[in-house]
Amino acid sequence: MIYSTMIKDMLDFQKKAFDGNFNALQEQADKMLEMVQKQTAFFPEEGREALESWIGMYKKGIGEFRQTMEGRFKIFEHYCLAAAERMEPSPAEDGRQAKAATSGENFQEKKPAPARKRKAPLGTRQKKTTLK
Repeated sequence: MIYSTMIKDMLDFQKKAFDGNFNALQEQADKMLEMVQKQTAFFPEEGREALESWIGMYKKGIGEFRQTMEGRFKIFEHYCLAAAERMEPSPAEDGRQAKAATSGENFQEKKPAPARKRKAPLGTRQKKTTLK
């Protein structure tokens, strides 16, 4: 629940950022090409036809690119949400979390292992001496 919501928000932000930047880029390119076509007086008619053909191919390519990106966003969203579902806590863990929240405990907190005596390496051990 938590992970899937975060992933959906993240993907929504990425889609909006892509759409906004892509639309701005497309508008600027369209304006620039129109300006070149209108303001160039010495452009022959064949050149204008070639430019219009190029603009048509450009727009077709941009449309295909947008469709591809939308499809990739859907695939990425599917994989991310599938991974988030695997990361979601099970109902048993949710129950323990709810119980811990009401009792003030942290059920995931682990107690430290008891300290062990460490032995010195063999060559550095001191011999025990006894007093007489």
